[in-house]
Amino acid sequence: MWSNKNFWLLMLGVLGAEFGMWFGIIGNLHFLKTNLESSFLQALVLLSGVVVGTLFGPLAGRLIDSYKKKNILVVASLCRIIAVSSMFLALNQNAIFWMVIYSMLMGVSAAFYFPTTQTLIPLIVDKAKLNIANVVQMNLVTLSRIFGAASAGLLLSFISLEYLYSIALSFYIVLLIASLALKVEEFHVNKGNVAEKSFKEIFPVINKNKSVLVILILSMVPYAFIAGFNIIVIEISALYKSDSISGLLYMTEGAFILIAGLLVARINKERKIVGWIILSCLVIVISQLLLASSDNFLIPYIAFGLFGLAAGIFIPISSTFYQKSLDSAFHGRFFSLKRILENVNAQISLLGIGLLLDLLGFHMAMLLFGCLSGVLVISCIIYLSGSADKKSSSSHLKGGENNEWI
Repeated sequence: MWSNKNFWLLMLGVLGAEFGMWFGIIGNLHFLKTNLESSFLQALVLLSGVVVGTLFGPLAGRLIDSYKKKNILVVASLCRIIAVSSMFLALNQNAIFWMVIYSMLMGVSAAFYFPTTQTLIPLIVDKAKLNIANVVQMNLVTLSRIFGAASAGLLLSFISLEYLYSIALSFYIVLLIASLALKVEEFHVNKGNVAEKSFKEIFPVINKNKSVLVILILSMVPYAFIAGFNIIVIEISALYKSDSISGLLYMTEGAFILIAGLLVARINKERKIVGWIILSCLVIVISQLLLASSDNFLIPYIAFGLFGLAAGIFIPISSTFYQKSLDSAFHGRFFSLKRILENVNAQISLLGIGLLLDLLGFHMAMLLFGCLSGVLVISCIIYLSGSADKKSSSSHLKGGENNEWI
C-alpha cells in the first residue's frame, strides 16, 4: 500500500480538502463576527451549508454509483474553488449573501466529496489493507484539524482575510490536481442509468445485513459527542476558570486518535470488527460518565483521551466493515446515507446537549448523556446477541457452521 500511487494521490486530496476547509472556517467565523452581530443569524448562515448538503445527499449517492468516481471528485473540487471565489466577492462587497452562497456550495461539494472518497478507497487498496488505509485517512483528517485550525488562526493575526482565502484556494487547487491525476479502474459504472438507480434501494440492502444496521445506530454515540464537543469544552473551561484547558483537551483528544491508529492497524480479522466497534462505544460511554464527576482536574483529560482512543478505533474500522460487507455497486448511496444521518444526528445532538446543559447543569447533563448512550449500546448488544443465537440455531439445524459476529 505504501507504494500505491493512487492511494497517496487520494490522501493528498484529503489533505488539500481538509486544510482548505479549516482555513475557510476560521475565515468565515472572523467575517461573520465582523459583519453580523446576531449569533442566531450567524448560526443560520453556517447551518445553510449543512442543510443544502443533506438535501443533495440522495442525488449524490445515485450519481456516485452511476458515474466514474474520479469525475465526481473533480467536479466536487471545482465546486470548492468556485465557493472560495464567492468569498472574495463577499469580502469586496461586505455582503453576507455571498457567504451564504459559499456555505451552500461547500455543502454541495461535501455531499459528493466525502462519500466518493469512501467508495474509492476499496477500489484502489487491497481488501486486506483497508483497515490501514482508513486509519491513514482519519489520522490525516485529525492532523489537518489540529494544524489547519491552529495555523489559520495564527496567520489571521498577521494577514488579511483575502490572503487567508487565497491560501484556502491554493489547497483546493492541490485537491483538484490530485483528483485529476488519479487512475482508477471501475467495473460497476453504468453511465447514463441514474434514473434507474433509486436511492431507496440501499434500505433493503442494509436491512439484510443486521450488523451494518446496528453499527449505523451505534454511530450515534461517537458522532453525538463530536457534535457537542465544542460546547462541552466551553463548559469545562468555565468550570475550571481556565482558557488554556480548551487547547489542551483538543490536543489530548487528537493525540489519542493518532495512538488508536496503532491498535486499529492490528485489527485485520473481519469477524472481530463488530466486537471492537461495540467495545469502542462502551469506552465512549465511560468517558461521558467520567465527565459527570469531573471535580478532579485530571478527569477531563482522561475522559477526552478515552474518547479520542475510542473514536480513533470506531471510525476507521466501521468504515472498513461497511466497505467489506456491502456490494461496491451500492457504496455511493450507502456512504451518502451515512453522511445524511451524521448531519441530522449532529444537529439534533448539538441542540439536545445545549438544552441539557442549560436545564441540568454540566455534571447532570453528562450523566444523563452517558446513561442514554449506555442504554443504546446495551440494546444493540442484546439485539446482536439475539440475532447471533438465531443464526446459530438455524445453522445447526441445517448442519452448517456458526458465523461469529465478534
